[in-house]
Amino acid sequence: MSSRRSQRLVRSAGRQGWHWPHVLVGVTLLLGLVAYSNLTLHRRDAAASQTNRLLGQLDLLLHQESSLLWRALADRSAPVQVARQLGMLRTRERAILDARGLTGLVRQRLGEKVDRYHQVLDSELGMLAVNRTADALALERRATDPSFRDLSRDIAAQAAEATTRGRRAKQVADLTLGVALLVAAVMIGLLFRRSERAHRAVVRAGAELLEQERHALRQAQQSQAVIRHQAQHDALTNLPNRTLFGERVTRAAARGGPAVLFVDLDDFKRVNDSLGHAIGDALLITVAERLRACVRPGDTAARLGGDEFAVLLESADADSAALVAERILTHLAQPFDLDGTTVLVRASIGIATTGSDRRDTDLLRDADVAMYVAKAAGKGRFSFFEPTMHERVRSRLQVESELRAALESNQLTVLYQPVVALADGKVVEVEALIRWRHPTRGLLGPGEFLTVAEDTGLILPLGRLVLRHACRQAPMLSEAAGRPIRVGVNVAAKQLADESLVADVAAALDDAGLDPGQLMLEFVESAVMQDSESVSRTVDSLRRVGVGLALDDFGTGFSSLSHLQRFPINQLKIDRSFVGQIGVGESTMVKVVLQIAQTLGLEVVAEGVESPAQADHLRALSCPLAQGYHFAQPLEAEALAGQLRAASRGAVMRGAQPPVTSAPR
Repeated sequence: MSSRRSQRLVRSAGRQGWHWPHVLVGVTLLLGLVAYSNLTLHRRDAAASQTNRLLGQLDLLLHQESSLLWRALADRSAPVQVARQLGMLRTRERAILDARGLTGLVRQRLGEKVDRYHQVLDSELGMLAVNRTADALALERRATDPSFRDLSRDIAAQAAEATTRGRRAKQVADLTLGVALLVAAVMIGLLFRRSERAHRAVVRAGAELLEQERHALRQAQQSQAVIRHQAQHDALTNLPNRTLFGERVTRAAARGGPAVLFVDLDDFKRVNDSLGHAIGDALLITVAERLRACVRPGDTAARLGGDEFAVLLESADADSAALVAERILTHLAQPFDLDGTTVLVRASIGIATTGSDRRDTDLLRDADVAMYVAKAAGKGRFSFFEPTMHERVRSRLQVESELRAALESNQLTVLYQPVVALADGKVVEVEALIRWRHPTRGLLGPGEFLTVAEDTGLILPLGRLVLRHACRQAPMLSEAAGRPIRVGVNVAAKQLADESLVADVAAALDDAGLDPGQLMLEFVESAVMQDSESVSRTVDSLRRVGVGLALDDFGTGFSSLSHLQRFPINQLKIDRSFVGQIGVGESTMVKVVLQIAQTLGLEVVAEGVESPAQADHLRALSCPLAQGYHFAQPLEAEALAGQLRAASRGAVMRGAQPPVTSAPR
């Protein structure tokens, strides 16, 4: 509003400025008219003076003419000479009467009177010429002298009138000039006053505009500061972002002695998926506040993105960094109360300190590597960076690259391990297990590459490969056994969260012409216990397709009876760690799982059975199904089909003797 007012003042001052030339022109015209009028009036005064002068001259000539008459009366011999002089005088009188100084009316009236006077005078001179002196004197008294006096009075009156007229014209001219000068002075004064007002308005508007420019400059500076802050800070937690953190690490490294802690929240995705992004954001904000409370004022806590944070200790040795890491783990282990919801999280921390064996600019990268080592070691702990960790990272990157190539070059294969009924030894199901025929390292188990596949997203195409292969081999295995054989396929957490899983399963079943009841999808507890709406929808959709659902490694994760009732689970698979305890006389967990399964009406499979004693003990506990090296190692589909044909002819599958150490699936 102030800006618009200033602009209006400037425009108003500009309009006033445009009136100045008009006023000056008006004043000039007025003065010109006054000057012209004054000049005209003065000319009238001059004309009156000229008339007065001419009349005076005429009167003088008439007096001279009268004197000549008296001279003629006194000297009878003078008429001739008098007549000649009278002619000269009358010539001059006529010139005066014809002069431009006399008006037409005055000239006419005086001319007539002068002519009558001349007539009388000529008559008188004529009488004198014939010696009629007495008649001449009588005419003088009767006509000449009265006529002369009347003419003299008339000339005097005309002269007086001309004098009065000239004086009045002069007075009027002087008065007009004075009034005009007064009016001009007033107009010029008003003009200067308005000019001064306009000048003050322009100055005031200029001052306001200058203040507005200063205000705009201050706002621009503040906006730049805000933009700079936003560019260097995380919008959610207001902590420094990766860019600002990197700059501070560089400056701290130049000063010497810093340490960097890379903090990553464990299982944060589970919180986001189960409780929603609003609770997840509130958790990140609270984590940021706790991190600030764990560091010194001169240190920096930053959010790098997602659930990744970092701490810069400006000057710290390994012991000091470890103390800060323990403090952070302690603070983060405390429950988070988020809008009435209590959340428990842990964090994995990687620590990198300066040293002679690496560059200071690699601190954040090294801390990141150490964090992954801490997470792989069990989470909820911290680990210091060691140079050998880079070898693990490079190895991991190499596995990822080779795995991508393996997917394209068909190096991955699927083996099948039977699940047998403990009561009669018949195969009722086979579990599809992925293997990698590496061109240089030989046959690799899933422990060599599945973690990398899950972290990089390669688990999705790999899972589709296993699903299609298993569905295609199931009819052959069923034909070899002479009865329907179910095929179990492991599904990773990322697959379960992927919206395309249901479509992939349906496509694999249609492609193989397989009954959905012959497909069992196996997933671990942590994948299905996320309470994610998408996971719940996926599980329900899979159940509607008609496939079986098995909970793998039951008892090792977030076991919950409410979740078992909520999700349509068909089968529980007892983890091999519990089965292995049977050999040392510990079977409590197996009994508990069997009781839960019996109560809920679920099928049970004991995994990792590697000895006859374990098989006998499970049979004694009424465990219906089991799998492991005691019965058979994972086999190619054709080899397993041959054993199934043999078993269908009466042989009971007992399998090969178990190896010294068990192999992971």
